[in-house]
Amino acid sequence: MVKLADIQILRGSGLFDEDWYRARYQDVEILGMCAIEHYLWVGARLKRDPSPKFSTTRYLECNPDVEIAGSNPLVHYIRWGRFEGRQAFPVEPKASDTSVIPLARKRSERPSRDAIVYESHNLKLQGAPNSLFEIASGIMRRGNFEPVLMAPRGGPLQQSYAASDIECVFHGIPSEFLLNADRRNSFLQTLSKHYKDANAKLVHVNTLPNYHCVLAAAMAGIPVIWNVRESEDPDSYYDKLPPDLRRLAYSAFAKASTVVFVAEATRQKWVDKLSGVVESVTIHNGIDLGRLMRHVYATNRPTVRSSLGLREDDIVLLNVGTVNKRKGQQDIVDAVQILDDHIKRRLVIAMVGFSPTQYSDYIKQRLEALSKEGVRIIALDETTSEEERRRVAELYLASDIFVLTSRIESYPRVILEAMGFGLAIISTPCFGVKEQLVNGISGLFYEEEQIADLSGKIRLLCDDREKRIQLGFAARAQLSRLNSYDQMLDAYERVYKSVLRKNSIQVKSA
Repeated sequence: MVKLADIQILRGSGLFDEDWYRARYQDVEILGMCAIEHYLWVGARLKRDPSPKFSTTRYLECNPDVEIAGSNPLVHYIRWGRFEGRQAFPVEPKASDTSVIPLARKRSERPSRDAIVYESHNLKLQGAPNSLFEIASGIMRRGNFEPVLMAPRGGPLQQSYAASDIECVFHGIPSEFLLNADRRNSFLQTLSKHYKDANAKLVHVNTLPNYHCVLAAAMAGIPVIWNVRESEDPDSYYDKLPPDLRRLAYSAFAKASTVVFVAEATRQKWVDKLSGVVESVTIHNGIDLGRLMRHVYATNRPTVRSSLGLREDDIVLLNVGTVNKRKGQQDIVDAVQILDDHIKRRLVIAMVGFSPTQYSDYIKQRLEALSKEGVRIIALDETTSEEERRRVAELYLASDIFVLTSRIESYPRVILEAMGFGLAIISTPCFGVKEQLVNGISGLFYEEEQIADLSGKIRLLCDDREKRIQLGFAARAQLSRLNSYDQMLDAYERVYKSVLRKNSIQVKSA
């Protein structure tokens, strides 16, 4: 929690420039927060500077004990550091402060670093591929390793990787190719050669469908980190595969060096299956919230709501995610269906993630029926470009309530995004969601298909503005206690270094 005493000491220190901070970090204005509170809440953890006179990063680099203790660097300097003879450093201009994106350089033109291949099953703007991109791009910025993206084919995220100066290789070998038993080994060998040609010291494989990438890396003698982001039943996940391929997929776990889960609840489901087979750890997702918020830096909530034709007393209920049975959006339309008419007339349902599927079409038909009862609808297809993400960011900014209806999720990004925008959240308590939110404090839980309960919670938040605001503030505060983006990157780098160290010892002993 932000302490009033800390706010007062920063305000009177002469080292915090509120106007400068708001101008430099425009998401503060978007969130409607006091600049000093933002810095104390999350700004320092993001290594943001409070004024040109004080560099957060330099102070923490020179005083690692401050970061280890979890102290706010500027508060520490004012209260203790200056009296202990510790130095405050001015902020140095950075090339990254400009809006010019340099042309991508070839790997040979950069300092030599150990290459890590990041293997993504697709490059859509969806949860798992987005999370892998943010890991790879963050590792690239840190400069300790050389990320290389590999995927079966290109997609919308390809441009983001290129803009991050990350080499992209499209090998054209999705897991479905292994259904061809006659050519299976040939495909694995080809993929293995791609990893060798990249001079990879480590392969970071994303998601369970990429089991063949784990096998290919093992064939090349390259250690593997395997990110499991799914929470389906471990014993039946690969049941759709032919029996021989199913056995091969499960055998991949013994080939990995470490399996990284993004939710402890998911890891616990796999513990018995992986015990004695492979080491497993949990690293909660931290997200680069600025990547989404930058789309609304030049606007504000009233402007966006006006552009959407919203009235002052309208309540916007937002759901973001691929519209499918697993994500259960039918709960929303069923719950809104039984609301009182006076609430329906104020309610706007914004749903993002439609695609040409039978379930999507069904939900659209249900939403159209609700529109005839006075509920206004904003329906967007799945985003296919960073530019289209602007619409999503605007909807987060314009919304009042976020509803997650998923049956299965590990540690959903959309919950973190909704927390960052300070929305009141209603969610199913599936897996990692219980590690993100505290029921009744930073969010409200309902059990899937419990329509009356969901409808009651929507009614409560529509009628009680103070409750919405209270939950939104609590969600934002809870986000500050979860893994930050940098803390997530720290954790992955520790795993990388540990695996590479163990592999080096094994190679030497051999």
